[in-house]
Amino acid sequence: MPVGGGFAARLDEMECAAKVESGSIPVAAALLRAPVADLREFNDLYGSGRFDPAYEMQTAYESYVELLAERQARACDIMDDTAEALREIIALYRRVDGQG
Repeated sequence: MPVGGGFAARLDEMECAAKVESGSIPVAAALLRAPVADLREFNDLYGSGRFDPAYEMQTAYESYVELLAERQARACDIMDDTAEALREIIALYRRVDGQG
């Protein structure tokens, strides 16, 4: 669909990217979201016996994986928001073009 200034919106291609559950953006977000729970399920390094370097490293490791999980979850939320915005843009273009 041509839009002013020579810009063309390829609505069908956009829809393939944004479609709920099966679009490339929601699928990518779901794949990236899958390991977040595993990252947040911190398995300590204590094991049997006492190994002081492991105790010292554990806090840093736990903080690192939590930060990684937070960032990954936030990225997935942004991807979901992007797909939703794209769906709204598609609907708007279709209404303007008399398709919807």
